[in-house]
Amino acid sequence: MTGFSSTSSSSARTIGTAAAIVAGAAYIFYRSIPTLMTIVTKFQMNPPDDEIGQIVDEQHNNDITYEELAALGVIKGKSALIVGGTRGVGFGTSMALAQAGAARVTLVGRNEVNGNKAVSKIKKSLQSSSSSQCAKVTFLQGDIGTVASTKLFLKKLQHDSKSDDEDEGIRYDYLIVTAAIFPQPKQRNPKPLNEDGVEKSFGIAVVGRFLLYHSAHTFMKQQPTDNSNNSNNYTIILNVCASGGNLPRKFNRELVRSLGYSHMFNIMNFAIGNELMLRKLVEEDNYDGKKFDLPVITTHPGYLKTDLHRGQGVLMDIAEGVLIHFLGSTEEECGRRQVSILCALACNKFRRSRRSLLSMVDNFGQGRLINKNTEQDLNEHGNWLWNLLLLIETGCKINDASFVP
Repeated sequence: MTGFSSTSSSSARTIGTAAAIVAGAAYIFYRSIPTLMTIVTKFQMNPPDDEIGQIVDEQHNNDITYEELAALGVIKGKSALIVGGTRGVGFGTSMALAQAGAARVTLVGRNEVNGNKAVSKIKKSLQSSSSSQCAKVTFLQGDIGTVASTKLFLKKLQHDSKSDDEDEGIRYDYLIVTAAIFPQPKQRNPKPLNEDGVEKSFGIAVVGRFLLYHSAHTFMKQQPTDNSNNSNNYTIILNVCASGGNLPRKFNRELVRSLGYSHMFNIMNFAIGNELMLRKLVEEDNYDGKKFDLPVITTHPGYLKTDLHRGQGVLMDIAEGVLIHFLGSTEEECGRRQVSILCALACNKFRRSRRSLLSMVDNFGQGRLINKNTEQDLNEHGNWLWNLLLLIETGCKINDASFVP
């Protein structure tokens, strides 16, 4: 019996040791997953832009506080218009701007109830903050989902820019656009096109943003003509739309007005289309005989903990859940990151001559250049897309007869 007991005790110790080793290895692997996922994600990013460099410290990327943003002094006294500012990263950005001391923060959204709730939440947060000196937080109803709704929104902005009870008119220092929708799978999306004949997600991410940026000079402050090194002089557009990543597909003209075999193809298509639009905007656009002169920063929101991404299918919801668990940030963290990028570029980059008005920064705070696939897309599809956008801007609705891929 003694021998049997010794053998049993020895086996138990062996099993216990093995279990401890397995558990330890599993724990180490679990803890290393964020690092491994970060490495893989960075590997898929565009080439680095050495002129911008690591504009925001990666280790401090999600940890920057409202007090630190306010201490930079860039946002103090500025006015900001946040399209999509009532939810998601837009709300987080609105909160960060208000906490950093902006004089005016205007949240734009389609739903008045949600908009007023967002404004109330920010005001309540400001009341408990000793560092914030934000003067005015308001909601403005607006929609960039169609040409008609975008033009109606622009009329409101242009009207407000010419008349206001407090001063000569409301003009903005910063235009920040986060508004976007994800297309639903085919079986749940019987009407994928908007009233202009454009796939709905493309209509917001590319067409709506184009219309807004194209007329930005009518409601934003005039860009300074001197060579002042004062970063507070700069009028800037911040475009938040999955920028900096090397997507595994090329731009597809037909997806401008149709759903692909997988709706994920449409998501990638509008991300590529957004970059093509921006590059044409800063390089070739002229209005009233003047060259487009507003610096544009396009960024990636990262993996955001928000309910706005739900409903993309079971597999996508699971994959997104895993990414968010290991690499995700909250709406407020993401908003602070966006504002920190805005401040950093305003302080350090626009004071010197840039080779382009367009700056691209990924969700790790690293400046990025155009990748080879997008550069090829720009050569093959850039002029086609630009001409299509100009045509849509005139009010022309796209149908099968007028649409030539």
